[in-house]
Amino acid sequence: MSQERTPRRLHPRPRTERTPQPGFRLHKGHALSLLALLLSFSAAAAQVNYAPVASPGFSPPQAAVAQGDQGETPDVEPGLCARRDPKSGIYHPARLTVINPCQTVTGTVAALRPEGDGDYHIRVTLDPPYAHLINQTNIDKQHGDLVVEIPCVNPVTQADAQATCSRIEPRLKLQAPKVGQHISVTGPYVNDGEHGWNEIHPIYEWHEVK
Repeated sequence: MSQERTPRRLHPRPRTERTPQPGFRLHKGHALSLLALLLSFSAAAAQVNYAPVASPGFSPPQAAVAQGDQGETPDVEPGLCARRDPKSGIYHPARLTVINPCQTVTGTVAALRPEGDGDYHIRVTLDPPYAHLINQTNIDKQHGDLVVEIPCVNPVTQADAQATCSRIEPRLKLQAPKVGQHISVTGPYVNDGEHGWNEIHPIYEWHEVK
């Protein structure tokens, strides 16, 4: 004889209220925003340029320039100077200190004269953008003009220049400009250690500027 079971009556469990826990709950959206912010900070930190802090009275070293020079002026025709030795065609080349191997200036021819080394010694009154290229010796001994030189185009009477002029490149032997012409001149910008003034020597190219 089977005993009939009485079904158990299930009573619903009482619902308990969850007490909110103190603190900040990080949602997925917040986490992505925080990650993006951290990445941006990291990228910015990687680009910081940490310059040295100078001590009082200390000046950082700068490129050497001739006395009176204020720096280079970019050349407008750099191809004229490509693969050329700035001291080619110069007798006793050690007397010239090269400041810029390829410099272009504009100005007005103030004077020119032939010299015993065969060169034309030409004074050019520079236009204002190039006035900083002269030094105090140019002012004192060259009437404030820049000296520019065309080598070995006149009779050479100076003995120590004869060997140089006998083998000079023909392309350096240019026709001289005329006094009063407004010209553009390109060549090595140097300081003449024997005389102290700044020059373009030798001239690679010149042309009249209207």
